[in-house]
Amino acid sequence: MTIKFQIRDAIMTDLTQIIAIAAHSSDPWSEAVFQQTLKTDTPFWVAIQDTEVIGFLSLSFCGDVISVDNIAVAPSVRRQGVAKALLQKAINKYHGREFWLEVRQSNVGAVALYQSLGFIQTGLRRQYYQNLLENAILMTKIVK
Repeated sequence: MTIKFQIRDAIMTDLTQIIAIAAHSSDPWSEAVFQQTLKTDTPFWVAIQDTEVIGFLSLSFCGDVISVDNIAVAPSVRRQGVAKALLQKAINKYHGREFWLEVRQSNVGAVALYQSLGFIQTGLRRQYYQNLLENAILMTKIVK
């Protein structure tokens, strides 16, 4: 099922809702990291349903490469197209660029989503996630 929502730039007043969504992820950023990210000019988008933030995506640039730094969706609307739409916006906006991301090895749903968008596994980062000592799969996509 796909739900209706809009994607826009994140603003500081979204912070409380962003942190609440991130708290449901296994390795959430601190409030300070989110604040710092919102103060930069790197892409940080939120998915909005009515007035509620239901997901977010943060990107950064490493030379010509786009790094997917953080993506999360509210548990109540997962698997309804929010993460895919956020990623598709990035792919469309940065056409022709290479994308990198890390994903928990155990997060098979996210891995499947990234694969459906053309990401391929290009490496493994052992014990990347310190809180659970879990490996991260490094995935890459070259948008042509």
